[in-house]
Amino acid sequence: MGNVFLMDVDKCNGCYDCLMACNEKYFGESLSEFNMAHPSLGQFLMKIEEHLYGEPPRIKQFFLVKPCMHCTNAPCAQCCPVDAIKINEFGLVELLEDKCISCRLCVYACPYDLIFYDREQVSVVKCSGCSDLLRQGKEPACVSACERKAITFGDWSELGKIAENADQIIPEPDMKPLVFYRNLPKS
Repeated sequence: MGNVFLMDVDKCNGCYDCLMACNEKYFGESLSEFNMAHPSLGQFLMKIEEHLYGEPPRIKQFFLVKPCMHCTNAPCAQCCPVDAIKINEFGLVELLEDKCISCRLCVYACPYDLIFYDREQVSVVKCSGCSDLLRQGKEPACVSACERKAITFGDWSELGKIAENADQIIPEPDMKPLVFYRNLPKS
């Protein structure tokens, strides 16, 4: 299967370190400026959703970290008229910025709403899984920033046994996302 991201919902405390590391890597924003989104996008390249579940007085909370899902059958790649979105050597969905014509078809095709159009730069932006860092033998910025080890990245042969029983967020059949969630509460 290649590489996968494994998110452990029980370990995530919503500290936003992963999101800030991603923002700093892609846009150069300082980690010290907590929660500052890329100005022209008004957001980050990943999302952290807060969810509540249970019945009063026993309400519980969990955080869902959502980077690009790096779908094996990625609708964003399938709709690109110039093949600017490819599945790379790591199995991740990567935007080739030099080929992109900013038509925004991929933005509309992503069922997770995790591809963005930057009006200032007149370009499309998305999480690449830090493929440039992977090519240098490093791990993705979100993984290295997570002190609680709630985000793991690695080969299916290493993480498969854990991910096998994990959940996925699949808005459409046959997408085959490479992001798995452990300990996801069942409503």
